[in-house]
Amino acid sequence: MPYFPLSEHEDKKLYYIDEGKGDVLFLIHNWYQNGKICYAPYVDHFSEKYRVIIPDLPGHGRSFKGRNHHYSLKSTISILTIFLKQLKKEKNTIYLLGSSMGAYIALSISLRYPELAENLILISTLVDFNVNSTEIEKMLSHGPALLHANLTYRAVRGLFPFDGRKNKFWQINGKIPGKWKHYNQVMENHPIYAARDYMESFLDASIKEDFPKNNKPTLMIYGENDQLTPTDFASSVASKMPRGILRIIEGSGHHVYLKKPDRIFKLADEFLEEHKKRYFKWLKMFWRR
Repeated sequence: MPYFPLSEHEDKKLYYIDEGKGDVLFLIHNWYQNGKICYAPYVDHFSEKYRVIIPDLPGHGRSFKGRNHHYSLKSTISILTIFLKQLKKEKNTIYLLGSSMGAYIALSISLRYPELAENLILISTLVDFNVNSTEIEKMLSHGPALLHANLTYRAVRGLFPFDGRKNKFWQINGKIPGKWKHYNQVMENHPIYAARDYMESFLDASIKEDFPKNNKPTLMIYGENDQLTPTDFASSVASKMPRGILRIIEGSGHHVYLKKPDRIFKLADEFLEEHKKRYFKWLKMFWRR
């Protein structure tokens, strides 16, 4: 299994999926998920044309977990930036795709290091976490025992951040786990100590002032019924990006990337192919000179 080292310590490693050949399509998953849960069908589809790389974010899945390690959006962005710089050194052309928190991370990286990726595909992207700040602050106000009880309740009831249970698992093996099994799976995937660190980092995370500076070709996809990032928010964000393209998928919410993967594939394929055509057209003009 491929691992990317996080430090000089052998046990601190980032697990990642690496399938296919060609230009790199680097996928970044959502909070409380991992590469397989979030993107299993994406690997099958995109690895026919691209080298698909999907890391399990720090504190998630098969990547390093430790109570003495501090997790945050900032440190995760730094780690993925190092990973992407290594891929760039190997002369790879890179495209970034992220969903929800993963889209926030992808956009944050591109804003700071625009040379790393050619374009972006952002699904249900956020520019800050204010929409969930009240819930997050409430959860953080509990001690470890009460937080554990609160998360247990949320998992059983299918509340944030445990919504989308059915959509997450049917795409992997067609089997949907029961609520308690789902809870145990997500707790193993992303322990409470790591979740608490991430939640603390959400409260002051924002690219609200900076995202209009993104000048990369950017496909933005949102679900029609998304309550977390509604369509008026999506339109506002897309309109402020010079090269932003907005697509709304009907009959889906925030987990559109799980519920409507075929629609995502079609939009992403068209976007990536169109970018390649324009790139090669520019090269031909350059060669003629």
